[in-house]
Amino acid sequence: YLRESRTRFRELFASFDRDGSGHLDGPELQRLIKALLPSATPPQLAYFQVCRTPHCYPAIPTLTCLH
Repeated sequence: YLRESRTRFRELFASFDRDGSGHLDGPELQRLIKALLPSATPPQLAYFQVCRTPHCYPAIPTLTCLH
């Protein structure tokens, strides 16, 4: 079950990581947030953008944690 879940997560992550960098940049993160929280307001989206800055959180999850 865990192996199957990890594979599905990788596929889902890759669908948002359009440049294949292993990180979600600003626009990729916004697409993810809008997909998960379609009613997110502009201030909420801005909050998530601030939280992804290096001083707050170095990067939104990378695939390296899934190996």
